[in-house]
Amino acid sequence: MTPQSSMTGKSAVGMIPAWPARLNRQPARASLMNSGNDIFESDTRRWARRVAYYKSSLNVKLGTPSIRNVVDMSAFFGSFAAALASDPVWVMNIVPSHKPSTLDVIYDRGLIGVYHDW
Repeated sequence: MTPQSSMTGKSAVGMIPAWPARLNRQPARASLMNSGNDIFESDTRRWARRVAYYKSSLNVKLGTPSIRNVVDMSAFFGSFAAALASDPVWVMNIVPSHKPSTLDVIYDRGLIGVYHDW
């Protein structure tokens, strides 16, 4: 679990937008990282392009019995899960323990995730 932030203002828990607006809006806690705002935007765009390419070129059938659950084993800001939000799949974001601590940003986006050390 990630402890509730003691931040005030736009970073406070009560100030986070409601779902689904929060999914693609940059969380205030992303700015706590060095260049976090720019990284968030580029990561979100990158995964939107990649998912669109995967769907069109691989003819992936998301939401069918063959693909209902997806695990992002190297989630950063949860952008892969955000790109799949319109599809009927469940995405678990895994943040590796040796990577930057970004689980709070994933939660602020309204997504789920865990830290794990494979």
